[in-house]
Amino acid sequence: EIIRPLFGFERWSDSADRWIRLYRRGWIEVPKKNGKSPIGAGLALQGLHADGEKTPEVYGIAAGKRQAGIVFNSAAKMVELEPALARRSEVFKSKLAHHGVIHVPRTDGYYRVIPGDAEFDDGISPSRVVIDEVHRIRNREILDLMDESLAGREEPMIIYLTTAGVQDETTIAYELHQHAVAVADHRVVDPFFFSFIRGASVEETEGDGWRNEDLWRRVNPSIESFNPSMLDDLRAAAIAAEISPVKIAGFKRLRLNVWLPPSVAARNGLVDLHAWDLTAGMVNHAKLPKRTVWAGLDMASSEDLAALVGVFPNLGGCRNKFCAADLCYDVLGRFWIPAANLEGGSTTLPKYLLPTLRGWVADGFLTVVDGDVIDDRDVKGGIDRWRKLYELEELAKDPYQTKQIGIELDEEGLVVYDHGQSMERMAGPTERFIHHVRGKRLHHGGNPVLRWMIGNAIARLDTNGNKKPDRKASSGKIDGVVALIMALAAAERGEEAEDVFSFTVGGSTA
Repeated sequence: EIIRPLFGFERWSDSADRWIRLYRRGWIEVPKKNGKSPIGAGLALQGLHADGEKTPEVYGIAAGKRQAGIVFNSAAKMVELEPALARRSEVFKSKLAHHGVIHVPRTDGYYRVIPGDAEFDDGISPSRVVIDEVHRIRNREILDLMDESLAGREEPMIIYLTTAGVQDETTIAYELHQHAVAVADHRVVDPFFFSFIRGASVEETEGDGWRNEDLWRRVNPSIESFNPSMLDDLRAAAIAAEISPVKIAGFKRLRLNVWLPPSVAARNGLVDLHAWDLTAGMVNHAKLPKRTVWAGLDMASSEDLAALVGVFPNLGGCRNKFCAADLCYDVLGRFWIPAANLEGGSTTLPKYLLPTLRGWVADGFLTVVDGDVIDDRDVKGGIDRWRKLYELEELAKDPYQTKQIGIELDEEGLVVYDHGQSMERMAGPTERFIHHVRGKRLHHGGNPVLRWMIGNAIARLDTNGNKKPDRKASSGKIDGVVALIMALAAAERGEEAEDVFSFTVGGSTA
């Protein structure tokens, strides 16, 4: 199912004036213990010895030094055990396997391994690249370099080997996974991309679904082909996993190849990203003008991102025909970033995020401001625009770095108040936020910046089980989550005030 189709299809090349291999990239995604490393080793050696290249350059890449050596050690063992390969090869092993090289004197070709965080020379011409456990690689620059360097060869190939990782759209792994799924489902036409995926969906593994042995057999091809004892291993692993949700999540990802939401993978996520996604499209932004809105502002650090999030209560019945909630909210987010950060100038935003951030800017989800920091005037301009478009009732803000903007807005007549970030102030609104997500009461339109932050958010718990977003423990920026929670708190304040007012008026006229 892998080797035959990967090498069995050809296309005519006018430049080469001959038939050449169809696929230039191959995505192989299977659960743990299904032979990824031996497959990668075999494909590396085939590219080195039997692919018709005059001077082959074969590279093995992985996230870290230890991982980089796994496929190389398998390849070196294959050479050692096969006399024909041993006669043609020189194996240079180091105590550090990631420094190993297999050299073929006849062609002067070589296979070498590189950790994914290594500095690399642009002047390479790879004929074959084998990338192991793509989901662990954060440095997309080296993968982009390899992809761009294929142009010098007639039949180059990049092999991506991986088990499922995290549903993080800012990573190269999840981006490639989504492309591979789209190719396999015939939703995207990419004739040069081979896709082999064996894995379960999030929905299939909900409840007790992850314990279904028929599912285990379907997603683990080695059970039927060369490793029937894996079934017993999976049974033992499933029993061990039952002791905690963390171990169950690990079983789903590693043994069933399920891509987990960041909050689940991080063990203590604030909300379930899957539940958040269920209401992604349930809002019509064109109908928001003139409606009442409560807002939350979190500027966290003026050097990276600022977030303004508004909630529009649907009191007296939701305008969306697909919503059955008695009380729900339409959610609108606005986000700012300094121009310098898009050039790699931020100490808190990793470089691998830059292509994603630039894409959000191009799509209008993220606003760029000049300079190295976000100026109060930039954010205030956004708030002023909201005041013209909507009926902005109140603004709740994190006191940090928002004093001046609060003074100016207060002088202009807007109700502004500081919403402290202590557990005492945040626990109640956070609990209600979680309740609204689970109840599908937040209709947010699928804003990708806010979705990224939702996925990043990790909960901090106190001894009483109270929760609030934890900036330090979270895997990335969560400014929009904090702003949304404060906006909901402001809306609830307003709703309570209206209830009191209605009761008083009603009592006086009774």
